Formats: sequence, C-alpha cells, structure tokens
Amino acid sequence: MTNFFQMHIYHKYLYKAVFLQFIAVLATLTGIVWITQSMRIVDLIVNKGINFLDFLKITMLLVPYLVFIIIPVALFFSGISVAYKFLLDKEMIILKSIGLSDFQIAKPFLNLAILIVGLSYIISCYVLPLSYGKFKDLQVYFRNNYASILLEEGVFSSQVNKLTLYVDKKIDEKTYGGIVVYDNREVNNPKVVFAKEGKIFKTQNNSWFELYNGSHQEKNISGDGLSVLYFDKYSINFSLFEEDYIRTIEPNEKYITELFDISPDEESKRNKLISHGHFRLSWPLNSLALMMLATSMLITNSYQRKEGVYRNLVVGILGIGFIILSILFNNFTLHNLNFAVLMYLAPIVLMIFALIRFKGANNL
Repeated sequence: MTNFFQMHIYHKYLYKAVFLQFIAVLATLTGIVWITQSMRIVDLIVNKGINFLDFLKITMLLVPYLVFIIIPVALFFSGISVAYKFLLDKEMIILKSIGLSDFQIAKPFLNLAILIVGLSYIISCYVLPLSYGKFKDLQVYFRNNYASILLEEGVFSSQVNKLTLYVDKKIDEKTYGGIVVYDNREVNNPKVVFAKEGKIFKTQNNSWFELYNGSHQEKNISGDGLSVLYFDKYSINFSLFEEDYIRTIEPNEKYITELFDISPDEESKRNKLISHGHFRLSWPLNSLALMMLATSMLITNSYQRKEGVYRNLVVGILGIGFIILSILFNNFTLHNLNFAVLMYLAPIVLMIFALIRFKGANNL
C-alpha cells in the first residue's frame, strides 16, 4: 500500500514537471519561430499600411502549423531536461531505492508523450487545415483590400493578374510618384501607362489606382507606330484584373482524406499531396519515439553525475539526427512514394530500440 501511494505521488509530481517543462520549451521555440516569421512581413505594417490587428490575425493563424512541427522537438528536450534534473537532485536514486523499475520511472514520461501524440493528430487532422485555410483566405483578403501591398518602391510588381506595376517613390501612405503600368490583358495589344503621381483608394467593392498627369500608349489600329493619349486623371480598377484569379489550395489546407483522394485536376501534384499526407500521419509518432529514446538512454542503468552531461549530449545528437532523418525521408517521398514507408518505419524502429534497452535492464 505504501508503494502504491509513493508511486501515485511520484507519478503526479513527474507528470507536472514534464508537462510544465514541455509547455515552456514549446512556447519558447514557437515564439522564436513565430517572431522570426513575423519579422519577415513586418514591412506590411510599417510601409504598406496594414492594420495591426489584421497583421496579428494572419500571423497567429500560422501558430497551429508551427506547433505541429515543433511538438516532437519540444517534448524530446523537455524529457531530457527533467530526467537530467532528477539525476542531479538524486531523485532517480531515491525512486529506484523504493523499488521502482526504470520502466515504471519512465511511465509518466511515456504516458504524457502518448497524450501529446493524440493532441498532434487532432492538430494534423482538423486544426491545421482549418487554420491554414483561414490564413490563405486572409491573404486573399489583403490582396483585395490593401492595394498598397502590390506596390514597392523601385520594384516591378506582377502580383495583379496581367498587370505589371512600378513606382519610383512613395510620397505618403496612399500616394506614389513616378508610376509605370504595363497592361497585358490584350496579349496582341499591350498598353503602357506613365504617370507623374498616383493615389490608391478603395470603394465598397473595388480597389482603385487613380493616376494623375501622364500618358497612355498603345499600338495604332493600323499596327504602325504608337498612339499616345495624355491625361490629367486616369483610373485603374484592380478588381477587374482579378476575374481570372483562382486561389490554389495548398496541402496544408487539405484534410487528411483529401490528401489521398487525388482529383484529375491535381494529378500533376500527386506525389506532393500524398507525401504530405504521410507526413501529417507519421510526424506525430516522432513525439513518442523521441521520448522513448530519451528515457531509455537516461533512466536505464546507473551512472555517475559527471557522466550525465556526456550522456545528455549523446542523446541530443541521436535525437537531432533522427529528426533530420525523418525530414530527409519526407523529401525522398516527394520524388518517390515508395519511400513513404520509411516515414513510419523510422519512429517504430526507434521505439523498438528503446524497448530493447528497457528489457535488457530487466525493467519491462
């Protein structure tokens, strides 16, 4: 009875320790990656006039994808951290002295890993496609509602269908100077518009680029020479150029079943879609595999404290190597779907290796 209560107290204590460490590592790594990604598009706020709440919304929609990728890494290093702390504080020795086997000590680590695997599958199967789909929808919203995104000083932009834009300088938030517009809607009769100045404004349903003091040039009807028309004001409706725009659905937006149900229109993307489906199904398994690696290497067998740093380093290198290998298998699958089996086999082999270590220590 005493051992039962001791195990209950220990399990509760260790669950809390590993979980809190996992949350801390996950939040830190996700925050770093999120900030890094956000810094790449902070120009949208500073120079493009994007509303801060819209900017925050679109970047936050990337968090489920980042969390899904980072979870195995965060869980692995949190497991190493807690196990090493137990060694330094001699708690591992105390637990073994009351009769707990290495596998019993590892159980809270592994049970938590199983729960995290379940959470990862929820993200993979439901949350990720939902959030990433909204992320792409919001990109289209920006495209249609923030015409300033299309313009960058000294750069030719072709983000609008069949329209190339160039501005020499930005005068204020909505006004630009030194403008060149190449209109290629009529392939056999392209038009070029030059303007001294232009201003972006939006009505209820359309985004407009109003140009001032410029010229409109196109071929003569006879095909000989250019026809030049000078104007004081000339308006371009960006929305008219979006009629043929079709937003492609990316793999991250698709649910698992959709990734394996290839339509005739997507046959050219077959390998990409199916390999991504296997990635979304196999990646969560790495959480359990890596935690089993960490516990089987750090908990089994007795070793001195001075050996702990060396053992941690070895486990860390093995874990990082395994993660790199998993990514490589995914890349191989992009080119040859026969490699998909390796994406599942890798974590299974690692789990078997960990079980053999536990069994070798007579702890199963």
